[in-house]
Amino acid sequence: MISYLGLIVILFAGLEWYNRRKFEQTIHLFDKNCFIFDLRPFELIYLKNMNISSIINGSVNELIGNGSIKINADKTISVNDVTIIKSREDRQIIASLEDLGKSSYSNFLNQLIPKPVFSNIVRSMDEVKKYFSRSKIFSHLFVLNFTLFLILIMFGLLRIVTGVLREKPVVQITLAVIVLLFLMIGYLFRLTNVFSSKVLPGAYTKEILSKRNTENDWQWNYFLLGTAIFTTSFVSLTNRPTPDNSGGNCGTSSSSDSSCGGSSCSSCGGCGGD
Repeated sequence: MISYLGLIVILFAGLEWYNRRKFEQTIHLFDKNCFIFDLRPFELIYLKNMNISSIINGSVNELIGNGSIKINADKTISVNDVTIIKSREDRQIIASLEDLGKSSYSNFLNQLIPKPVFSNIVRSMDEVKKYFSRSKIFSHLFVLNFTLFLILIMFGLLRIVTGVLREKPVVQITLAVIVLLFLMIGYLFRLTNVFSSKVLPGAYTKEILSKRNTENDWQWNYFLLGTAIFTTSFVSLTNRPTPDNSGGNCGTSSSSDSSCGGSSCSSCGGCGGD
């Protein structure tokens, strides 16, 4: 049992190191003109958090910070007389809040989630994930991970059969194999998200953004620093109960603004890395 548990720990540690290294090498295989090197801050924020609410929270906080939206004494929000609009997300938020009037933030968040300006980010970034998941590099890596897990599981099953034939206790090794099976499923599922949620945002943080001037860009600062740059007044609103909003419920709205947002595109041809 000690040897088997040791093999499990070594396998997970080894695969984690190898997979990260392989993913980081993959970044450099893409053509330098590929769209993945020209993503917008909100697109990367969605990839990192996999939550459309994080995009909306950032946009609303920026508008509160520049005085376009005010927080009322009763913890509702409304549009100020003078607004500063810097992006289409800002335009959509201001227009929606003007139509809705004074509103609680959780209710306003629900109103914004299906808007195409936000849901298009979700759809286009989901296409980025699918594009990489279908690549040859990822397919080979997935097969390697699955094969190594399968070998370790088969070794455990062999020990169980041997123990049964020799009338030895096999409860512990059986539990270990069952736990390993569930861990394998979870790890392989996580593997499909590592490139988009960890490696690609990490490449922007360590390499890509170092060549750009992003100091005065609020959205890039939000990507780099996260909610640490939120205003105190807005944090009190986001700490209130809000619905669990993931990208899956964002595709129900249709509008003339249905094309992919920003620099991303649902047609992912033209990039290397296959």
